[in-house]
Amino acid sequence: SITAVVGTGHTGSVAVTTTGGTDTEPGFRYKVNWTGATSAFSTASNWSNNRPPQTGDDILFSATAASDMELGADTEVGNVDFNGSGRSIRLGAHNLTVKGNLTMPGSFSGTGKVIMGGTSAQTITGGGSGSGIPDLEIANAAGVTISGSGDEVNVTGRLRLMAGTLYTNGKLRLSSNSSGTARVGEVTGAITGNVIAERYVQQNQNSGGTGRAWRLVSVPVSGTGTLRDFFMNGRNGQDLTLSASRDAETENSGTPIVGHNYATASEATTAGFDWIGVANQVSSLRSYAPDAAGGSFLSENVPSLSTTYAAADQGYMVFTRGDRKLEFPSTNNSSATTFRSTGTLKTGNQSVTVQPAATSKYTLVGNPYMSVLDLSALYASNTTAIEPSFWIWDANIAGTFYQGAYVNVYKSGTEWVTNTGSYINPERIESGMAFFVEPKTTLSSSATLTITELHKSSEDAAGLSPFSNEKADEHGRMYVRLERADARGQRQIIDGVMADFHKDFKESLGDGSDRDKLRNGISRGALWMSHENRILSSQGLPWPKPEVRSTVPVYMSGVGDQTLVLRIDPRGMDRNYVKGWLRDKVLKRETELDMTKPTDYDFIGTGSASWDSTRFELVFTEAGRPTTGGVAIEPGGGSGSPSVKLYPNPSRSTDVKLSLRSMPAGYYRVQVLDMSGRLVASTRFTHRGTNGEYRVLEGRRLSPGKYIVRLIDGKGGMQVLQMASE
Repeated sequence: SITAVVGTGHTGSVAVTTTGGTDTEPGFRYKVNWTGATSAFSTASNWSNNRPPQTGDDILFSATAASDMELGADTEVGNVDFNGSGRSIRLGAHNLTVKGNLTMPGSFSGTGKVIMGGTSAQTITGGGSGSGIPDLEIANAAGVTISGSGDEVNVTGRLRLMAGTLYTNGKLRLSSNSSGTARVGEVTGAITGNVIAERYVQQNQNSGGTGRAWRLVSVPVSGTGTLRDFFMNGRNGQDLTLSASRDAETENSGTPIVGHNYATASEATTAGFDWIGVANQVSSLRSYAPDAAGGSFLSENVPSLSTTYAAADQGYMVFTRGDRKLEFPSTNNSSATTFRSTGTLKTGNQSVTVQPAATSKYTLVGNPYMSVLDLSALYASNTTAIEPSFWIWDANIAGTFYQGAYVNVYKSGTEWVTNTGSYINPERIESGMAFFVEPKTTLSSSATLTITELHKSSEDAAGLSPFSNEKADEHGRMYVRLERADARGQRQIIDGVMADFHKDFKESLGDGSDRDKLRNGISRGALWMSHENRILSSQGLPWPKPEVRSTVPVYMSGVGDQTLVLRIDPRGMDRNYVKGWLRDKVLKRETELDMTKPTDYDFIGTGSASWDSTRFELVFTEAGRPTTGGVAIEPGGGSGSPSVKLYPNPSRSTDVKLSLRSMPAGYYRVQVLDMSGRLVASTRFTHRGTNGEYRVLEGRRLSPGKYIVRLIDGKGGMQVLQMASE
């Protein structure tokens, strides 16, 4: 035998010379044992031989290590072997570059990366679902292989394929849970072999609903797996009213799939669908049927559950009740669940055929990648095929039945906005989602929509809800949302529309913001605008003119006699000095809108569809541009100083208004106090200059007596007036 002693902290080769020649064995490394009395990587006493490893040393965890390991800087090592200890490496914000092999089942945490950066082929031996790597980068031109003899390697954050090939051996899991979803960055290397791709599906968050909702989903892999595998964990139809059937199912996995119009348990399960104890139920999984009117998701459009991932449609509408262990029959039980698909991960260019509007008004597109998709980048590369308008399904908007609704995402000027005005960075689409595109209006024959790796969102933080605040531009927008309040006062969006004002827009249709409402068998919409016999989700309009009142009708459906809220949310309207009102034609009342903040209008439906459908209108006019200088004289006012007037004064069960003449433009606060100094009302507004007139309060709210009204400008200057209530 030959014993080779390698100097502490070094690597090297051993050469053996005999009469038959010389043989050299490279790759001997100094191996350091982690004993981990404390967690600090740099503390000598945490290592065997009382010294931390140097660059290139191997790390071997002691099976009895007392603590996890915590890096204090970017670190480069040879092999890393957790040696069955179950301890973890806390990366913090630092990167760990592994030049040799990585042997789990230990796990990693932190925002740093584990970089497989060797120069010869490397191996990762997994250690099961508990062995997570938040950020794994493959940067080895010689390739990295996940050992087929080990357990799974579980990536919980981001997988980066920078160089070489990652060979998975079917042992790579891209996980998804309530904390986030794994994603695959731009692929410049390659990946070979099956992956397990997960998509966590939370319960619907609408208070007052059941937690169930429709979802528009896509499959991010290709291969021989089937829709039955994806939605039903590979199970044939089960009678889920039986406890034995439910007990055999897997928690947090799949969902019940109900077929179309089956009368008995035997009939449903024989056809391969689940039975939940309700005869002649509508289907819970549907394919999209496109047409020139908008297409449909009809109950009878149930895809074959034997459809493979390779042959799957771009997307499917599925009603998610929760996992398959739910107890039935029930109309309201629900849970979170996870859809899983095993196959070849979709990478590289992906193509979708877009038909002209005369054939298909909308084209359904599945996000092909296990990544957040940037629709802005997608549109920029496909301007000859599609319009800058997309439709997503948001399960957490209430809709008419608390089960979700469509939201239009489109480019208005230079910004991406929505008809509801309630999302952040709405142009980002989560992995596992499908969405609709609109063909270019000039398209006369089919075109190809190409999705590339460059269309993936580059943001590391993009996760379950990749949305951001709308930025300011030269548009003015009035978001109108129909909302439902529950007994606890929590609100959910039912539907939304938007009026989009710009100097280049016109009254007639044809502007970029004139977006038709998407309606099909899943949702008809509960709120819309109508113009020139078109049902609109948003409408482009010119800025209102002085002394002219322009009217925008807002239509509703499915209101019934429930208590609802219209939230009018202005953005950028004050830059053009617009005044607005919400007109309630049933109550014959106009409510002035604050153009600097949302206005909530509570109402109760009349129960008459014909009355409620046309009940509301938005009314706009330009209030006048700000001016400087000049002194106004008005009855009851004086000369030589700006004039302020309250009227009617005394008030008699009516609105009390504040009239300002030649007061400087700016923000003002108004406080109403009784004679004991108690504050009884307050408001704030933006004054734009000459002829400003503002509602202070409703007179009928005041008890008879005298009151003090204080007008406070943005610099703290105050004027005091007296008012009486009769």
